[in-house]
Amino acid sequence: VKLSNYIIVDCHHPYRLIEFETPYFEEGSTENFDYAYLITANDQYLQHQINFLNGLVETIVQWVFEPTTLMDMFKNRGYNVKVYTDFEHEGISDEGEKVFMIFEREFV
Repeated sequence: VKLSNYIIVDCHHPYRLIEFETPYFEEGSTENFDYAYLITANDQYLQHQINFLNGLVETIVQWVFEPTTLMDMFKNRGYNVKVYTDFEHEGISDEGEKVFMIFEREFV
């Protein structure tokens, strides 16, 4: 991070692991393809499976971590942090979709 004194991070809120204990299923169509979409929670991960209904299946696994772990790591290295839930509520709410963090360090 030699080019900037800012690091911006957006990650899943830990509540998403609770939210997707019950799998979320959606199916639909776009102009170009039909799809079936499934999100499930597994331990500390969200798994997204997208079936494009043309034989192509894509699976994405996302780690959902405790945001304070990352915040503490940067604070210990001299960064100040501003944190928001869902990009607009200051702090980390009990529930939410995203945690947005802005890390700033002073010029050295």
